[in-house]
Amino acid sequence: MSHRRLSLRSGALVILSALLCSAPALAQGASATPAQIETSAGILPVAGRALGGSAPTAGAPLAVGAPIRAQAPAIALVPGAAPDLLPGPPTDPGGSGSGPLGGGLVVQDNFPVQPSGAAIQELTNPTAALFRDTAFATGERFAALSLSSGQSWMHVDPTQVLSPRDGGFAGNQSTLFLEGDDQTGAMIWSLQYAYSSITQSNAVRIVVSRGRSNLRTLQFHYYDLVPSFFGLGSGTWFDAPQIARSSSWLYVAMNRYDDLGRFVGTAVIRLALADLLAGRPAAFAVATTPAREPGSLRLCDGATTTMYYGTHTSSLFGAPMIRIFAWDDATTSTAPTVSDQPISAWYTGTSTAPGPDGRDWLGADDHRILGAYFASGALSFLWGSNAGGPFAMPFVRIVGFYPSAGYALAGEASVWNPSIAFAYPSVAVNARGDVGGTMALGGGGYHPSSIAWVVDAQSGWGPLTNVLLALGARGPVANAWSASASAARHPLHANSYVGTGHALDAAGNSVPRYTWFGRQNDLPAPATVSIDSWPPTGVPIAVDVPDRNGAQSGNTPFARTYSPEQGFTLSAPAQATSGGVRYDFERWYWNGVSQPIAARDLVVTNLLGANGSFFTAGYERVRHTLTVTSTPTSGAVFFLAPSDDLGRSGGTASATIVYQDGAPFRITANIVHNGALFDRWIVDGVPQPPGPISLDWVARDAHQLVMAYQVPVCGGFTSYGQSCGPFGAGRYRHVASSSRTPCGPFYNEWASFDVEWAVGSSFGSLAIGFSNTSWLGIPLPFAVPNMSGCSLYTDMISFLSFSTDALGRGSVPILIPFDRSLAGLSFYTQCFVVTPFPTLQISNGIETRIGGFR
Repeated sequence: MSHRRLSLRSGALVILSALLCSAPALAQGASATPAQIETSAGILPVAGRALGGSAPTAGAPLAVGAPIRAQAPAIALVPGAAPDLLPGPPTDPGGSGSGPLGGGLVVQDNFPVQPSGAAIQELTNPTAALFRDTAFATGERFAALSLSSGQSWMHVDPTQVLSPRDGGFAGNQSTLFLEGDDQTGAMIWSLQYAYSSITQSNAVRIVVSRGRSNLRTLQFHYYDLVPSFFGLGSGTWFDAPQIARSSSWLYVAMNRYDDLGRFVGTAVIRLALADLLAGRPAAFAVATTPAREPGSLRLCDGATTTMYYGTHTSSLFGAPMIRIFAWDDATTSTAPTVSDQPISAWYTGTSTAPGPDGRDWLGADDHRILGAYFASGALSFLWGSNAGGPFAMPFVRIVGFYPSAGYALAGEASVWNPSIAFAYPSVAVNARGDVGGTMALGGGGYHPSSIAWVVDAQSGWGPLTNVLLALGARGPVANAWSASASAARHPLHANSYVGTGHALDAAGNSVPRYTWFGRQNDLPAPATVSIDSWPPTGVPIAVDVPDRNGAQSGNTPFARTYSPEQGFTLSAPAQATSGGVRYDFERWYWNGVSQPIAARDLVVTNLLGANGSFFTAGYERVRHTLTVTSTPTSGAVFFLAPSDDLGRSGGTASATIVYQDGAPFRITANIVHNGALFDRWIVDGVPQPPGPISLDWVARDAHQLVMAYQVPVCGGFTSYGQSCGPFGAGRYRHVASSSRTPCGPFYNEWASFDVEWAVGSSFGSLAIGFSNTSWLGIPLPFAVPNMSGCSLYTDMISFLSFSTDALGRGSVPILIPFDRSLAGLSFYTQCFVVTPFPTLQISNGIETRIGGFR
């Protein structure tokens, strides 16, 4: 967006630039006297985490106060002539003019960034970063994620994936990729939160997503830069962060304002990259300047062991200069050094360059430095100049210095055209030390549009080698334009660039663009892949990522074209029919190489940038999968004859076996499993005859084969209580036994329930019950009235009679039913024998636990 301030009635602070702030390019009356810098250092805690769209784990409650309008002082620069190459004639712009189609530059990708659900403003300030095949883009009020190298995008709402704070999300987003592989690379995302009069603060949030899979699933951790944390006091707020990295640090440059919106200075905070990547509290250092010093500091791209940044200033006599800061990476370096360097005069004031519809787009350009880079030993700065002198239209100015030679001038240049205005440059350094970026142009016959450009050994600044990215169809309603496009080195093809631009369509909608561009020799050929099936054809194959042309899934055979290093997944159906014949999926073949059996999803992590990748879904006639399990516990061993189609001669339940349709086979169960005895096979829920351990079967469909085992449960007898009554009560007793020892009795077996030392030649009853704690609501044991020492021990549901012989012995045989559900259950018995008195002999109780297999 432009650098005009827009107050938000909703309580958000302001709409802000994504890379630069709206502080003055030079505070009124600033001079070339030594800069006043204050520094501090410490440890910044992790503020929170966002895990794949789940609720954020930290964040202050939203506290919205009254909006504040930032007050930008006038720029104190002296206009003058701007020769293109010193000491160019004052009446001649020098060099060669640049047009919108300079030639020699190739755009590999140029995709719109319009995710569904995103609010894309007219001044959208697009930025983007690429992580192999995963791109992350931002606009003024939205973010977006692409899993397809920029071809398609999904909306990422910052207010939903991150916790709120202060006055709420306020825009000013930036992106940066930290190079590495799929595990070590990281994406940095910065965004600003509005000032709140309630919290008397705002924050700049630094979001880190490390690893490709984390970025693709929106898993972040983040740090909040709050003015008071750095000792800058309450009532102070940061504006419009810009981020860049050196070898060891992430730098964040911001202007500072008070609660009345007055500019009070700058802050540059650096955070240790190693800490950010590890997700731990980060070491930091901060360097601030006061209100009388110039603001709008621009960090450079391409920094290694020293971060350079700069801004406009002027001498005591008004001559234009650039104030250059240099901050060494060494942890002992507590403050940057400062040097003011003179440059040729250029033009300030309000720029104008209306397009064919009369709408202007440059009225808000305050001429601050928008691009900076360090390459081949030279430090250079780019900004937009107003028209003036020999320049009929606003133009972009470039000036460079050699830091190692005391900032000796490396050269000056301009990007200009007599009938077209150039403005709002972005710049990045490639691996060779060349530079490229994006830029806006408009005026005359052009609505505001975007170009990509390069400067290298083949061509310099004039004329500028460029190509049109976004051709505008109308001008903005506001007299302003997006000031913050972005450019970055491609993370894998490091001599090419990724960047952003935008233009308005005929309806006035802003269309941000994501682009990959460079010299032809620096760009790999797109990867064309062929997808087929065999022996059936016409098989529907699902592809999860659209190709460069927007094509995705298809019926075999078909081809798709992808950006190199694009990852995607091919998914084949489990069955296919061709010519009336049914086929089952077997495996994928990649360039003829067999992939894992039965894996219908083929994950292609990298195309390696090569043509000729052939993917074939292999099928065979229908094979039936049978599931083999065991009960009541898993893990039973089985044997197959012949081996199944996967070459397995047996296995351990639970398992699957595979046979072609109609194939006969025998499956044999192990007779004993974990002490349990094999009982029978159960097929699809139907019990087979008990006994045979082998099952002969013919594969006709999918089946469930269950090996049923009987788990032994021991039975037993337990005597409790005591006998009572006349005639030998001390010896009279109730006993029980079974033919199985130990563990008897089992179901389907006889048990004998006896009395000993009872009254001879008498009769009695065996009481049988199922509780020894309660009978008809009466607690057991129950003391029998008037019979001292006698108790009832069972609930007496049933009675069986018996007689005693002359020796007082009696017996009741009982056949326990054949019912496996009885195993482990108990019943209770007690004997009653009639005596001559008459009275009763009452026995002790016996608990009988039924054994068996279950």
